[in-house]
Amino acid sequence: MLTKERIDQIELQAKDILLSALGEGYSSILPIDISKVAKALDLKLKEGVFKDENVAGAYDKAQKTIYISENDPYTRKAFTIAHEIGHYALHADKEQETFYRSNTILLDKEEREIEQEANMFAASLLMPKDTVTRFFHVMKNVERLADLFGVSNSSMSWRLKNLGLTE
Repeated sequence: MLTKERIDQIELQAKDILLSALGEGYSSILPIDISKVAKALDLKLKEGVFKDENVAGAYDKAQKTIYISENDPYTRKAFTIAHEIGHYALHADKEQETFYRSNTILLDKEEREIEQEANMFAASLLMPKDTVTRFFHVMKNVERLADLFGVSNSSMSWRLKNLGLTE
């Protein structure tokens, strides 16, 4: 379970990366151009098919390359790229050379925490806290917000809940 302090750190790191990659006006151009963020960080993006169908993406630290499944819809690809950027930004100190985004349940406590952090980072990157809050007070509609931010309804629902905007 991530602490409030760790969540705040992750939110801040995501915001710093958005400012650095997209500039001050990042919140006025939605959805966030995640490929532009990756490029600004000098990360390569490659699409393909994984042998394990449960794998949605991977980040190869040595190659500075993010691999995503070519068969996924745009919203999932965007979240996967943002998730892998999370590993790049948050887990450079880990000995692990490759990180995978998978649908399978991880049993190891440290792996679970690393994946939770990457998911929180992805949500913070694609759905910046201040921007989501501002638009939520106007729209109050998960589907419309999800469309606006280029994410799935499920991702937006979780983000709104985690920000304390919904129950």
